[in-house]
Amino acid sequence: MKLNPDCVRTLLLSIEDETTYYNSWDYKSNNPPSSLNRYSPEEVAYHARQCALSNLIEELHVYGNCEHIQIKDLTPQGHEFLANIREHSVWSKTKSIASIVGSKSLSTLVQISAAVITELVKCNLGLT
Repeated sequence: MKLNPDCVRTLLLSIEDETTYYNSWDYKSNNPPSSLNRYSPEEVAYHARQCALSNLIEELHVYGNCEHIQIKDLTPQGHEFLANIREHSVWSKTKSIASIVGSKSLSTLVQISAAVITELVKCNLGLT
């Protein structure tokens, strides 16, 4: 399966929205979060696993044929990446640069988003 950066972003936004200190994120294929309706349970599980392998989420559990997925929370790296890509303009620029350089790996997207934010900070401080 190919990595879908938009699925990753939507997943991270959903996890952030639903988790609390006491409550994990629960995905049930018979009643998925509306933001994830356009993705199959297998796609959600695959992208959750990629996020776990990239240290963006913690404690991933997938049950059955991806019918139930539990995630404890975002990691600090997951929160940072999501903070960087929350704004659509930053996300669009990140994806555009990733296309230009020819890599849409999660590690590349994380690096590009941080660089885009750094440039925005420099511009707003008059440092460029």
